[in-house]
Formats: sequence, C-alpha cells, structure tokens
Amino acid sequence: MKFIGTKKRAAVAITLVVVAASAVGAYAYFTASGTGTGTFTSGTIGAIHISSNTVGPLFPQTNTASTSPITVTVDNTGASSEYVGQITGTVADNGGCSGSWFTVASITTPGLLTPGTHTFASSVILNDNNGNQNACAGQTETINWVSASG
Repeated sequence: MKFIGTKKRAAVAITLVVVAASAVGAYAYFTASGTGTGTFTSGTIGAIHISSNTVGPLFPQTNTASTSPITVTVDNTGASSEYVGQITGTVADNGGCSGSWFTVASITTPGLLTPGTHTFASSVILNDNNGNQNACAGQTETINWVSASG
C-alpha cells in the first residue's frame, strides 16, 4: 500500500510540475523590432490674384498729400489660407508717359488670408516733375501689383 501512496504522490508532483511549467510557458514570449513607412499628400499652394479699381483723372500734383485713393482686391482662389507679404504697385510706362512719375502707396503685409476676396486701401499720385507731362494726358495707365511671399 505504501507503494500506491508513493505513486499517487509522484503523479501529483508530476502534474504540479507540468502545470507550473505550462504557466511559465504561457508568460514566455519573443520580442522583435521593426520599421515601416506611410504616405500622405501635401496641399498645394493656392493662387492669389491682385487687382484694383479704376481711379482718376489724375493731374500733376506738387502737394504729395493730393493722392487718389485706390481699393486693392486680393482674391485667394486656393483651398486654404495663404500668407501674403507686402503688396507694392508700380505704374507701367505708356508711350511718353513715364511710370516713374507716379507714386503708388504700398500695402503693409496683409499676412494670412483665408480663401475668398479681401480688400485693402492704397493710393496713387502723378507727381509734378516741373516739366511737360502732356504725354500722360487722356491716357489709361496700368498699375502692376506684386506681393512678397513672406
């Protein structure tokens, strides 16, 4: 009978060892490292269009305060906000009428503009150059607008 008791004990001991080994095995794992990539698409730079209303008639002025106001329109046709730097305007030469005779007021940096239309104030003056400026009489002049890109 002692022999049966020893077998039972041995069987119980083996069972406990197997259960314990299984429990430890359940917590065992492998480690690994890895790398990978993903992609995305960046937005595009939208377009801005700068224009101004027609003003005039302008006459040669000796008083620099005698400017004609201009409304400058900036259209951001893009899908997101665009940064617009300082806007400057220059008058194009037109025959004998020199663009250098005109002064166009700059627009300080408008900054970040949401999509849509924005207006800003500027002005223009035909400076008296103490000479014959008849070449400008009755002419339609063009202001070329440029914005700095921050």
